[in-house]
Amino acid sequence: MQIRGRAKKFATIAGATGLVAASAVLIPFIGVAGALTNPASPGLTTPAGPYTNGSKISVSGAGFEAEQGPSATGNTMTIVECEYVNNTLPSDYTQCDGTTANPNPFVTNASGAFTNFQFTVTAVTTGGGSNINCDATHYCVLWVGADPVGNFSGSSASPIAFSTPFLITQPNTSTPESPATIALPVAAAGVIGGGAFLVFRRRRHHSAAA
Repeated sequence: MQIRGRAKKFATIAGATGLVAASAVLIPFIGVAGALTNPASPGLTTPAGPYTNGSKISVSGAGFEAEQGPSATGNTMTIVECEYVNNTLPSDYTQCDGTTANPNPFVTNASGAFTNFQFTVTAVTTGGGSNINCDATHYCVLWVGADPVGNFSGSSASPIAFSTPFLITQPNTSTPESPATIALPVAAAGVIGGGAFLVFRRRRHHSAAA
């Protein structure tokens, strides 16, 4: 099918080029939900970051190419994570990680909009085999459009958009101790200590009686 073919083409080309290993730096940028880094882009709305690795975020957009039927081109949408280095948006798909793209592209409606698409964010690093850094200390953005390989910069007929820059943190896997868990050892120590005190008193009593 055309949708799967386009997604497969992107993943194949993005992986085959080896892509660019960027030396990213921490950017003192505070993201605002729904704000656009590219004023010429269609409207794009995402929740405020930072996000948690592996979590799903809701992405909505408007002003893209409208649905034109099942055989139309350019109306199937892809979202992919791209690097955001030195306050600069990516200029081509080699600055994105094709493995982070949504596996099943979605379709805009008759007005060129989509609502609440659930995108899974993934932390990636060059040290982990990616061509970009997108994690808790390296900002990245979402690229949203029809063809990240052939039309990365977009056009009037097939516009694209970038999200607000964001960070991706690792989930907290530690389990905090409950009050009951903490109280049990304390109570046990009290019982043991109390028992030892009673035994000591009885021994002193028997010694005095003798």
